Amino acid sequence: MLRNSVRCSTVERLKYFTTENRKPRSPSMSRVVPMQFGDDEASKCVVMHAVNHVISQHKDELIKLVYK
Repeated sequence: MLRNSVRCSTVERLKYFTTENRKPRSPSMSRVVPMQFGDDEASKCVVMHAVNHVISQHKDELIKLVYK
């Protein structure tokens, strides 16, 4: 497969990512709520909703990290 020499794979881009210069987050953003999850459709729905919500909130930041 031919590849543009300027482009690199996602793995190559992410290996240069460091956690030293992270944006500070407020304590309310990292609130932990204990829940019991099972192997059922309701648990899957809750998890997928939470994941999609986090991704949509931080989409711009995630894209910047990928193409850094």
